[in-house]
Amino acid sequence: MLVTPTLLAIGIPLILVGGVFWMWMRTLHNEIGPSLIATAISIGAVVAMMGVAMKLMEPAPPPPPIGWDED
Repeated sequence: MLVTPTLLAIGIPLILVGGVFWMWMRTLHNEIGPSLIATAISIGAVVAMMGVAMKLMEPAPPPPPIGWDED
């Protein structure tokens, strides 16, 4: 399974939502720095959790083949 399409499918909406949040904070509160830091931290946390979830859902490797000489 390729990781790139999954990351793109989830990452693009996250970036768009982060951009909207940043613009909202900039427009309403004129706080560019804190909103940018909060957006970056939240996107980083979500991407990290996606990586952990993908690693946990990875299937186990198949068992080794049984040899003729094994009892």
